[in-house]
This record gives sequence, C-alpha cells and structure tokens, in this order.
Amino acid sequence: MALSTNGRISLYCCCLAASVVLISFCGALSQLLHYVVDDYWLLLAAVYSTCIHLALYIFYKPRGDAYKVVWRAALLGTGMGLGILTSVHGPPSWRVFGWYLALLSGFHFSEYFVTAVTNPKALTLDSFLLNHSREYGVAAACSWLEFLIERFIMPGLKQMWWVSYVGLAMCLVGEGLRKAAMLTAGTNFNHIIQNHREQGHVLVTHG
Repeated sequence: MALSTNGRISLYCCCLAASVVLISFCGALSQLLHYVVDDYWLLLAAVYSTCIHLALYIFYKPRGDAYKVVWRAALLGTGMGLGILTSVHGPPSWRVFGWYLALLSGFHFSEYFVTAVTNPKALTLDSFLLNHSREYGVAAACSWLEFLIERFIMPGLKQMWWVSYVGLAMCLVGEGLRKAAMLTAGTNFNHIIQNHREQGHVLVTHG
C-alpha cells in the first residue's frame, strides 16, 4: 500500500526534527567537540531545532494545510530528539524525564503514522491525539508538576534505579503491542468510536 502524501510529509519532518540527536554524535569527532557538546548540548539543540522549524515554516507555510501536519510532526520529532539528548547528557535527575519525553512524543507521532499506513481514509490531524481530551491534558500537566516538585524536594528519587528500566521496558512492550494491534486491524481500526458499521468493516478477533 502506497503511503499517503501527509504520511510521507509527517515522516520526513519528524525525522528531520529528531536529527537534533546527532549533536550527541558530534562529540565523538574530537576531544574539543566532546567538551563543547557536554557543556552546551541544550543550547546547541535549541539553536538547531529553531533553525529546522524556521526552515520548515518557510518551505511549507505557503502550501496551506500541509503545514498543519508539518509543525505537529516536527514538534514531536523535536521532543523525541531532545528526550534522547536529555537522557544521555542531562543531569542524572533529569534523565528519566528524557525517556518520558521521547516515549510520549514517539507515541503521538506513531499513532498518526501507523494510521497513515493502515487506514489512510481515516487519517486526520486528530490522529496525532494531541487534542485527545481536556482530562488527558490535565493529567499530563499534573505529572510534569509532580516530577518537578519531587525533583526539587528529593532529586535522588528521580535518578535511574532498576525500576526505571522495568518501566522503560513496559512502555516499549506496551507500545509495540498497540502498534501491532493497529497493523493487524488495518482499515478496521479507527481512533473514533464507530456508531454504525461501515461497508467492509469486520470485527478482528485474531492477532
């Protein structure tokens, strides 16, 4: 099945924005760059990401609706890249949050992209699930606030323990199962609860 135009655009823009993670590899080129990346990785990432988003804005904004896909995909790609950079170069008490940021961004992008692959007719901007619900947004904001408060009071609590790796494994396995289910369901999957049976829709009971 050929990937839709919006599916391709989202993939290109997400990967381009996520390439901010390459800053980490620059540190391996020389001892000087290693120190520069270690000390200024966040500044370098901010400058790099700003340039990428500005370039995408200039190129895609005149194209109308395509930019709505572009900035969302690029934002999530940036989230994945910054999450990985934080988990590698950030202070110990921030590294688990880097995992979280990368996983959360990856989840939202993969929801859109897998829908583009399996059921392009149902593909909309809502497929990113960024506007999931008010309750989802409040829960996410509360989790960030909880992390910041706990890190301020007990920074040692936010450093990597064995349970952090168990949590990471659970997230990866859960995400893998969900995407496998979406791929198995194919055109029978939809993010919106269906109130009536569409032609060709079947109940998937395997996989």
